Amino acid sequence: MTMQLDRISKGADPVGPIEAFKRGIKGVFDYRGVAPRSEFWTLVAIMYCLLGVCVIMTPAKSNIWEEGNLLANVAYSVSMLVVLASSSRRLRDIGKSGWWLLIGMSGIGLFLLIWWWSLPGIAQEK
Repeated sequence: MTMQLDRISKGADPVGPIEAFKRGIKGVFDYRGVAPRSEFWTLVAIMYCLLGVCVIMTPAKSNIWEEGNLLANVAYSVSMLVVLASSSRRLRDIGKSGWWLLIGMSGIGLFLLIWWWSLPGIAQEK
């Protein structure tokens, strides 16, 4: 297991925005790999920017969750799936299980998750 983590994450170079987006979309249902910090944070920023654009495009008089806002609803669902998978891979990169994402539901656990996401990967420390 650690050999696989070392092999995948060893010397993880910074990832550009296009490569991070490609990896995130390709790994939307892959919860087993690892995600270096640069890939994770770039992907999160891209997803929230895309979501923000969809929210801005929503008509001013309507609510984002109304029936007619299909674009915003689909964008929200896709971005949450991508961020969830990437978050799980990021936790695996630091040696934690993806199940630790559930601690974020407590509210205070979100701060712990953000701290963990900012740590270097296991192979990067060595």
